[in-house]
Amino acid sequence: MEELLQHEYIGYIINTLGYLVTAFVLFFIGKLVYQLFHPSIKVKYELVENDNLAFAIAHAGYFIGILLAIGAAIVGDSNGLVQDIIDISTY
Repeated sequence: MEELLQHEYIGYIINTLGYLVTAFVLFFIGKLVYQLFHPSIKVKYELVENDNLAFAIAHAGYFIGILLAIGAAIVGDSNGLVQDIIDISTY
């Protein structure tokens, strides 16, 4: 019985790691897309040297929006790891 439980836990851990890696990859892609659409904006300059609070709020809001979209896609019933990753990626 304990071996069966260990195998279930390993499956849960693998699924969790799969979702976590997918979320990080999509977040990183979102960061690259932001840099692609705003090549003239130097984030370090705006935040550190220019001390631009409005930019900081807008920049953080963009990433919060990405996190909300990824989180909303992950929450809910599962259709299996591979199908869920496909659904999350298309969302």
